[in-house]
Amino acid sequence: MASGAPPWLVTFISNTGRGFRWLAAVPTGYELSLLGVALFAVSGVGDLTWHLLFGIEGSVDALLSPTHLGLALGVGLALSGPLRAAWRRRESVGTSSWRQLGPAIVSLTFTLSLLTFFTEYASPLVNPWPIYPASVLAGNGRIIPTSVLEGTGPALGITDILLQTGLLMGFVLLAIRRWRLPMGVFTFIFTLNAGLMMAAFNQYVVLFLLPCTGLSGLAADLLYQRLQPSEDRPESVRLFAFAVPAMLYLLYFLNLAIVGPIFFQSGITWSVHFWVGSFVIAGIVGLLLSYVMIPPLKPSEKQEEPVHEPA
Repeated sequence: MASGAPPWLVTFISNTGRGFRWLAAVPTGYELSLLGVALFAVSGVGDLTWHLLFGIEGSVDALLSPTHLGLALGVGLALSGPLRAAWRRRESVGTSSWRQLGPAIVSLTFTLSLLTFFTEYASPLVNPWPIYPASVLAGNGRIIPTSVLEGTGPALGITDILLQTGLLMGFVLLAIRRWRLPMGVFTFIFTLNAGLMMAAFNQYVVLFLLPCTGLSGLAADLLYQRLQPSEDRPESVRLFAFAVPAMLYLLYFLNLAIVGPIFFQSGITWSVHFWVGSFVIAGIVGLLLSYVMIPPLKPSEKQEEPVHEPA
């Protein structure tokens, strides 16, 4: 059992056997992981009942089924255990190393990927609306009518960008608020997330978009090392939060412009006004989220400026 169980669960079972009360036996940060395991089990039973009552879901229905969302929440609570444990651990001053933060970064990436998995119907990596001609298959395997491509297609595409920017930058800002990150963290997060999406959905499309995710992650790493954004330097956080999604989707459109005509017989069909505005508004979403991370000081919180007596 121990060889196939996560380490925190092995520790929990071991501590319980040594006489610890069940809550005290859970390693620090993994309390919600234990709840996640229980929720997953309950949702699994509920899912079987749901299938008997309403049938088996297909396509996007499977991602929005209440019992499947319960399974996802249980998995998310379990996956995020190492992230919570690292968050509560006292760190030495200075930049954390990969050795210290590796499990937390992997946990963060898989938790983010769980969210992008369950929102794949609104993912620019899975459905590249800017290059879709009528002959290209959507992620769900159906041909998209020309009327949709010329009508609601661009609106769907920009909505996908806004949603995925919010999810990604929520995790990015969470990480930079807590730690001084080592080089390569963002390259790892962006590339692994895209790779997992490629493994699950529309492999042919996502494969050709991997370069933009890897390069944007590298650009984010270099910018992070240059700016060193932190809570005591809010201006650097705001700049970083704007630049990261803006660079990601600028590279996304450049990537589509290169591979579209070669592999999909279609260049970018959106107007230049629309696609340039798309990566700008993605940056604005990141900028606005930075105000959630570090809100402006209230008047009562501002330090009073010293009063200088006239000579």
